[in-house]
Formats: sequence, structure tokens, C-alpha cells
Amino acid sequence: MARQVSIMFSLKDNFTKILKSMGQEQNKFKKETQQAKAQLDALYAKKRSLKIDNSAAAKAIKQAAKDGQDYAKLIDKKRQLSLDAKGVNKEINSIIRSLGNVEKEVDKVKRKSSSGLFGGMGVHFGSKGISGGFGIGGAIGAMLPIGAAAGAGAGMFKALQMAGEMEQSSMAFTTMLGDKGRADTFLEGLKKFAIDTPFEFKQLLDSSKKMLAYGFGENQIIPTLTAVGNASAGLGLGAEGVDRLTIALGQMRAKSKVSADEMRQLTEAGVPAWEILAQATHLTTAEVMKLSEQGVIPADKAISALLKGMNQRFPNMMDDLSKTLFGLTSSLKDFANLRVISAFGEGLKQGIVPTLTQWVDKLTKSDDKLKMVQDRLTGIGKYIGEFVAGKAEGIVKYFDTLFSDEKFQQAGFGGKVKEGEKIEVLPR
Repeated sequence: MARQVSIMFSLKDNFTKILKSMGQEQNKFKKETQQAKAQLDALYAKKRSLKIDNSAAAKAIKQAAKDGQDYAKLIDKKRQLSLDAKGVNKEINSIIRSLGNVEKEVDKVKRKSSSGLFGGMGVHFGSKGISGGFGIGGAIGAMLPIGAAAGAGAGMFKALQMAGEMEQSSMAFTTMLGDKGRADTFLEGLKKFAIDTPFEFKQLLDSSKKMLAYGFGENQIIPTLTAVGNASAGLGLGAEGVDRLTIALGQMRAKSKVSADEMRQLTEAGVPAWEILAQATHLTTAEVMKLSEQGVIPADKAISALLKGMNQRFPNMMDDLSKTLFGLTSSLKDFANLRVISAFGEGLKQGIVPTLTQWVDKLTKSDDKLKMVQDRLTGIGKYIGEFVAGKAEGIVKYFDTLFSDEKFQQAGFGGKVKEGEKIEVLPR
């Protein structure tokens, strides 16, 4: 269904008062002229019919002169009004020329749009505005404001989501560490680590939670993630590698000893775990394996040796990776999320939470209001359901009628299209 958007040009008449004043002055001029003429006629009549003395004549002549001066003033006023009228006409002509230029620009747009992008989309410019047919252009034009509003809403939702996630992370680490101050300090350090490295904050956050659960101290997490991150970067394992290596080391720490299972996980990821332990203990690989079977290699010493070996074999690999396209985009993403969006979201949260709290209290503590909301939502859902069902029923009926039509079955493609257009059961 075509939609029309009309561009209306309106011009406010700014000269009505001037024109009205001109008419009034002209009427006044005419009246005063008639009065002056009548006075002059009366004067000449007196001169013809009466014998007047010199003083009376002088007086009459003086009055006539005065009337003549008034008449001259009226002539000047008329001349001025004529000049004002010319000025008004000039302004009007200028406005008319401006409107003509506007019409020319509209014509240019019409010609370009008819053969260009908008013309191909079904948008046409007419003398009364813009009309969009059943093309993409009309839909795009109508959806631009909606898209802008949706984009703004999505941005606010993203910011609130970030603020909510940070709030939950703070609560989780407060529980794990037993103190909110320690939790906030740790999270701030983890944010900086995420921005400086090619690994994203959320991935490092998950790994940190697992490491705390496995018994690592909060001060051990960043150094461990540094070694594991270097190894993962050097081996090309990415975030998945960080997760695999931290799990293996965490399981080893939970067992308090070195076992073949965790060593195998490290070896399969590409870390020469047995070789690193052999060099650290000045033993052969076979001897280290034998000791691990006996369960006599402490986990804490083995983990320290493994982390040191990772840094030696994959030195500064995270720094190198952070300078690549992948690393730079990751750092930018973390900076935007952790320093910009989350700050905006925190402000939104502080402004919205009190209102949300009031809403929740009103809804949960008032059965009547809750029932009213539920009833309204039920009514809305029912209306939508009936609407969709009615449309679906109409579509089914349309196709049933269409496929049972003999002309439609026997017609070619073009004929089928024409026959389909004749059937009016498709819901509008």
C-alpha cells in the first residue's frame, strides 16, 4: 500500500499591513484633496460675489496658501507611498524568484531520483512531495527514524548490560575473596590486563573464576595468566588455549600433586610439560614420569616450574600478538567496553535502579496491580493471536482458491500471476 509524504511550502504574507496602510492613506489623500478643492472653490466664489477689503483678501489668500502647502504635502506623501509600493513589489518579485529556484532544485532531484537509486527502489518525487510505492525505498524512508531510535535503544541496553555484568562479577569475586575491596582491586587489575593483551576480559574473567575455585590465590592469577597467555599465543591456541591450560593447571593444584592426566592435557595443547619438569628438577623425562606415578611431586612446585618454562619457551608472545590485527581489535573492544560503555552503563544503572526498585515493590507487593497488569497482557496477547490466526486463515483460503482454479492450473507463469491477482481472498 503506497504511502505519500507531501512537502508543503507555505509563505507567510508579511506585506498585508503595508498594503492595507497604503489603501488607507490613498483614501485619506482623496478626501483631503476634495476638501481643499471645495475650499478653493468657495474662496473664488467669494471673490466674485463679494467686495472684500484688503485685509480680508490677504487673510483668504494666506489661507489658500496654507491649503496649497497641505496639498503639496499630500502630493509628497502620495509619491512616498508609490515608492513604498515599488519596494513591496520588488520584495514580492524576489520571493517569487526564490520559489522558482526551489522548484528547479526539486526538478533536479526528481530527474536524478527517477533514474537513480531511489527510482529503482520505487520512490517517486511528485509536485506535491514524495511518494513511496511498494518498493524498498518507501520502507527504508519509513524505517530510518525507527532505525535511529532502535540504534540508540540498543546502545543503552548494551551499556546497562555491561554495568550489570560488572556488578555480578564484583559480587562473585567478593564472595570468593571474602572482601569487596579486594574484589574490586582484583577486577581493576584484570581489566588493565585485558586491555593490554590480545585476550578479552570476559574470557579472562571466566579463567580467573576457575583458578580461584581450584585454589589459586588472587595474587597468583595475573602471573599465571601471563605465562599461559604467552604459551597460548605462541601455539596459536587463542582464548581456547588459555582455558585448556588453566584447567589443566587448576586440576593439578586441586590434586596437590603431579599426575599423568594433567600432564597429558598440557602436552596435547603443545606445551612440553614433561621436558620442562625434567629440566627444572635436573632429572630425565622418564625419571620425572616415574616420580609422578608415585605421587611425590608437589603440585605447587611443579606449577611454578611449568609457568617459568612457558615464559622461557614463549617469551613475550602476548605482546607480539597484541600488535597484530586480532590483538589490536581485541584491545580496542576491551577499552570501549571497560572504560567507556561500562562507565556510561554505571550512570544509567544508578539512575534507573531506584525507579525499577519502586516498580518491583509496587508490582510484587500489590496483588491488585499485578492482576491488572496480567489481565492487560493477556488481552494484548489474545488480540495478537487472533490477528495472526485470521491472517493465516485468509492465506490458506487464498491458496486453496488459487490452486483449485482451472485457469490458474492451465496458465503459464505470466498467466498464473494475473489469475492470482484476480482473487481477493488474500487478507489486506
